[in-house]
Amino acid sequence: LDFKTTIRLVDRELLYKAWFSFDVNTDEAVFDAPYTPIKRSTVRNTSWDLARFEVPMHRWVSLNECCFGVALLNDGKYAVTVRGGDVGLTLARTPIFPDPTTDLDEVTFTYSVMPHNGDVVTVHRAALELNTPMLVVKGRAGEASLIRLEPSNLTLEAVKLSEDDDNAIVVRISEIANARGVGQLTLPFKPRRAVETNIIEDEDGEELEIEGNKVKIKYKNKQTKTIKIWKS
Repeated sequence: LDFKTTIRLVDRELLYKAWFSFDVNTDEAVFDAPYTPIKRSTVRNTSWDLARFEVPMHRWVSLNECCFGVALLNDGKYAVTVRGGDVGLTLARTPIFPDPTTDLDEVTFTYSVMPHNGDVVTVHRAALELNTPMLVVKGRAGEASLIRLEPSNLTLEAVKLSEDDDNAIVVRISEIANARGVGQLTLPFKPRRAVETNIIEDEDGEELEIEGNKVKIKYKNKQTKTIKIWKS
């Protein structure tokens, strides 16, 4: 259920939120964060909980039971309040400090309510589709992919040229479902070599197995990996 919203604000020192009450029995919520989701309490048992009247997130927040959940997706709103089953998405705020003109303009955005089966991967994919809608262009029919990453609990966070070698690319992947296993990266070329690096691309990890145009990647729970790949 999409809420396509346009707001034009003229008043200052106000906080605008959209509130939803979900019938979900849980004492924690899952929030999208850089590279992998995190969990936070939805109850107010400690002074720390009381201080978190509003918390940051990226593209979604989800309340989950065993095999059911409800997620609130957005395409550019980064603050939310969760109290039990009540979720309040911050749509706009107009403070006078440090910028007295914050949000004092017409803004258009979309947020969505999404029931799901409790699978974080499904929620994350839907949020990516909301934030990066498909482009439709004219052309010849066919199927192609620049890079394919499997399984679905792995996300491709970045693809770039190497900082010190024009014949190599660097990819960064993250695991989002708290699982471990062996993944596969399918490329449009046959790589000569693939090695894990640190975040500044120093080759301090293990060499990765290559089969044709596929690179095998061992991963652990909520792990982020940076991989440098050389063309043939």
